[in-house]
Amino acid sequence: MKFKVGDKVRVIGDSGFHMKYNPPFKIGSIFEITNINETGLGRPYELNNMYCCKEWEIELADKKITKEELLKMPIGTKITTDLKENNVFIKMDEENFINEEENYICNDDILEDLSITDEDMGTKIIKIEEPIYKTVYDYTREVQEMTISEIEKVLGHKVKIINNEEEK
Repeated sequence: MKFKVGDKVRVIGDSGFHMKYNPPFKIGSIFEITNINETGLGRPYELNNMYCCKEWEIELADKKITKEELLKMPIGTKITTDLKENNVFIKMDEENFINEEENYICNDDILEDLSITDEDMGTKIIKIEEPIYKTVYDYTREVQEMTISEIEKVLGHKVKIINNEEEK
């Protein structure tokens, strides 16, 4: 077992059941593991004596994310800096985050300890939130050629082409 009773864990994924029927169980929520079903069957981890979950749905709450892990997170990931206003930036491509005023934090502005070199954007990242959906698009304007299997891999499910006409 990866976790133990007493660990504080953050919800990072969900099978759908918890979020639909238990609103407090949402991505980003922090719980304490109160019991473990040692058989490993079903949902082995019990959180706050209320919800049971699987290993892939949680991570240690005090886990430190590295710059490399941050840059590998999907487009749509939100970072919050220590600025008082306009401090939420959304990942728009492989290396850039943008806020609603169209200010950028780029890869080069972020140090390994997640501090920021451009003080106009803040001095450190204080919160990271991955999107609960998969993003297939980005802000690049170039046409990207992909095979059906590549598209299915990005979407996470099978696709069926219903119209294969070229754009005019």
